[in-house]
Amino acid sequence: MESGKEGWIPNQYLTQQRIAADLLKETRQRLEVINQEYELALLRIKELENRLTKKNLNEKVLTTRNLDISKELESVTRLSAKAIEINEENSQLLTKQKSLIANVDSLKSAYRVLQDDSTQLWFLCGAGSVLISIVFGFWVARIIYRDSKSGGWA
Repeated sequence: MESGKEGWIPNQYLTQQRIAADLLKETRQRLEVINQEYELALLRIKELENRLTKKNLNEKVLTTRNLDISKELESVTRLSAKAIEINEENSQLLTKQKSLIANVDSLKSAYRVLQDDSTQLWFLCGAGSVLISIVFGFWVARIIYRDSKSGGWA
């Protein structure tokens, strides 16, 4: 016996199978272990569900952030493409500006040459006028001088 007593019992009360009380006790112990494992499993499931919920929230946040970053990247890409176009246009405009500055410089020098030619022309016209006036003056003086010697009014 469990208490340590020994004794004799007739064979008719002995069986090869275990008795129901022992099986019930053993089954209750296994049921208790299984219930403990079940409680642990439930706690683990709740913990995993909480972690899954947190992961899902993180995923939503990250997905939203990813969309925002994608939009920003698209905007930056568009702007950088425009910046490249603007840079190329700027280079073309700088080349055109240099060409126009050279053209303006050549026009200024041509204007100076024409201005000098115009000044020379006015100088020549003035000199010509003075020369014509002198010639006209000599001619008129000669006519008057000749008339006065030939017995004119004087």
